[in-house]
Amino acid sequence: MPKLFHVSENSNIKEFIPLPPPNKKAGVEDNAVWAITDYELANYILPRDCPRVCYRNEKKEKIIAIEKAWIDRIKKTELFLYEF
Repeated sequence: MPKLFHVSENSNIKEFIPLPPPNKKAGVEDNAVWAITDYELANYILPRDCPRVCYRNEKKEKIIAIEKAWIDRIKKTELFLYEF
């Protein structure tokens, strides 16, 4: 079974409360706690609202493209990793 993680800018999450899906395209009908596996973890190492394009190249390396305007904010953002 893969490990599950939640990445947040909040350092003090004591309890994970299910929330509604962000939109109907999410494929989830009920409230849920959002978690990812370690395979997708690199896609979430940026501030929540930072636009990004994530993909793997032919060598299976993870590539994350961002707008240059976000670099300073990314450097100043502290992220916290919670493991379920």
